[in-house]
Amino acid sequence: MEMDGTPPLPSDTGYWFPEANYDGPLGHAPIGVMADHTHMKGHWMLSARYMYMAMDDLADGTSKLSSSQVTSPTGGYDYLVAPTRMTTQMLMLGAMYAPIEKLTLMLMLPYVWKDMQHVVGEQAMPAMRGREFTTRTNGVGDLSLTAMVPVVHTATQRLLVNLGFSFPTGSIDETDNTPMLPKTHLPYPMQLGSGSFELRPSLSYRHLVWSHVDFGVQGSAKIRLNENANDYRLGEEYEVTAWAAVDLSRKMSASFRLAWQQRFNIHGRDKKIVERTPPMMGSIKIVPTAFPDNQGFRRLYGFWGVNLQGRADDGFLKGFRIAAEVGIPFWQSLDGPQLRDQFMAVVGVQYAF
Repeated sequence: MEMDGTPPLPSDTGYWFPEANYDGPLGHAPIGVMADHTHMKGHWMLSARYMYMAMDDLADGTSKLSSSQVTSPTGGYDYLVAPTRMTTQMLMLGAMYAPIEKLTLMLMLPYVWKDMQHVVGEQAMPAMRGREFTTRTNGVGDLSLTAMVPVVHTATQRLLVNLGFSFPTGSIDETDNTPMLPKTHLPYPMQLGSGSFELRPSLSYRHLVWSHVDFGVQGSAKIRLNENANDYRLGEEYEVTAWAAVDLSRKMSASFRLAWQQRFNIHGRDKKIVERTPPMMGSIKIVPTAFPDNQGFRRLYGFWGVNLQGRADDGFLKGFRIAAEVGIPFWQSLDGPQLRDQFMAVVGVQYAF
């Protein structure tokens, strides 16, 4: 029925809170979740993700620390240098292809930039006390290949089993100049890869309910399989994440996600890292990031996200997806002293054909 001469909107045009399905923007999990969907036989998807993470403030367990506490002989830690801030940027390039109906392969290659700021403590020579400096690295990270098998694939449910494998293409021999030494072999957080082959399994389940809302959960792990060339193996990492997403229109969905992240400390020691000053200088511990027992953590993150996806009738936008997520840690406990996470953001674009 027409009102004031205007015909009613067709049922498939954009409007708020439409009935949803997995052919629209809910067809993908939030952009921060990897290996969340499969493709039909012969189909491809190319993707690029940019991630930014900022770390600030030192902590041990859940207790905040000042840099002077970490570098003071009376503060209980007695390091020569303290990290004060770190930023990590990553450009993740990916490709997905389904050679058969029940198997999708995913290849991912990151390029990483890392910057860590430091301050020299009171145990250094007078001319160096209070001096600030930054170390930087950048380069290719570890290449990963994942096989994804859809166990359940219905109009309202998805169960996906993934088995990934990572190759040590990222450097573990990065160096930079510091006030103490030129071309210093940098500590573990500043290296670009693990140096080890890795097993990366994951399991995802999604359920579309109430015709509008997609609930999802994924568990994943990174398990290093061998000691690397520098005589250490990064600790195992585990994540369990759960989200709810709702279609706001035919082309846009919004999501909220919780993620529990845990990483264990390093096995072994990097034979190239200098942990202490020479005995003539008192054999003082140089920096917390150089020690294998200062690498573990437990964190609970919250993320807010949005998906924009072109549909079959959108011309050249068909097959494109643009998405973003921002997150902050709600709680974190560190095997410190370590820098605390402050903020994370991910934005990505994907094209399926």
